[in-house]
Amino acid sequence: MPRVLLFNPENDVRLAEVPGRTPRKLTENVRALGRDGALLPLWWADENDYILIREGNKETLEQHAMELYAEFGLKANLVFSNDAISGYATGMPWGWSYDSAKTLSAIGAVCPAQQQIEKIRQLSHRRTASEIASRLAWHLPFKIPQPAIECLSMADVTSFLNKHNGGYIKAPWSSSGRGVFKLSNKPDCYATASLESIIKRQGSVMCESALNGKLDFAMLFYISNGIAGYKGLSVFDTNGGTAYAGNIVASEQALEHILINNGADKLQLRQTQEALQTVLSDIIGSDYTGWLGIDMMILSDGSIAPCIELNLRMTMGVVAKYLARRIPSKFLPGKYTVGRSNAATKDISLTGSDAHAVFGFKFGKNC
Repeated sequence: MPRVLLFNPENDVRLAEVPGRTPRKLTENVRALGRDGALLPLWWADENDYILIREGNKETLEQHAMELYAEFGLKANLVFSNDAISGYATGMPWGWSYDSAKTLSAIGAVCPAQQQIEKIRQLSHRRTASEIASRLAWHLPFKIPQPAIECLSMADVTSFLNKHNGGYIKAPWSSSGRGVFKLSNKPDCYATASLESIIKRQGSVMCESALNGKLDFAMLFYISNGIAGYKGLSVFDTNGGTAYAGNIVASEQALEHILINNGADKLQLRQTQEALQTVLSDIIGSDYTGWLGIDMMILSDGSIAPCIELNLRMTMGVVAKYLARRIPSKFLPGKYTVGRSNAATKDISLTGSDAHAVFGFKFGKNC
């Protein structure tokens, strides 16, 4: 059955919205990311799939799609917001929310019912990551960091910060480092006002102790019929902060070697993978079908923090997996980069010949 693919990187923000409330205006940076990455789904599309384009020049985008077909054999049907698809096709966005379901339904794609979208929205709340970490602590034979706790007021947040001498405070739903505050034991006026606003709009915040991290990585899963299947590793870069900057594109064996060379224990990685398959199947079950990623961290002592975040959606790590399949192996390992600061140094634009493209790939020699 054909799919209608949509790159909607703003989805983590849209998850905080419910029908009947005025949606928050997206920043220009977020909108630009969606425009610049409109053709990114070509890398995981089948040739009978559709890719929904919400913004951009039709002729330019079609030309860029032809370039990617000529160079890498990427092929799908482009469909624009004022079009309608013919026949039966199922929606498959970057992530599900009320907003993405509305967008895909408008052109005739089959989407989950509102009740299902609400289940996905609740599972995407950061409290789910805390529940996953709590269950992993029971399953795993080695000690892991304490899970995040949910705070319903600024008084609770202040108490947490005083007890733990600072930490990270996170909005329940937020995107790529946004809505994340690294605070000392006494938040300033700006942080206090921001957190009070988040608690008012989203009901709570999640509080977790700061960790002495050495390397960020993730484990990727695809869940279908209530069963979470392991699909591989993702090694990514945050440039020392909380916002995503890029992924290593390499074989699964090469990625595992990176983790082990940074102190991870191979047996503990296997135990974490197996435990997550059980825990994710139990917690998420048949309420969601699709890709998901569990962000993790290797700590300075080589131990593993096995659940920092749950991304209940397509992830940049999954994109890196598809790139590893479709970019000639002679260019691997390489690096998948996101950001205009990387545009001048990329070797391949992943969305066509735009010299200022945000999504790029650097050959191994240039990483």
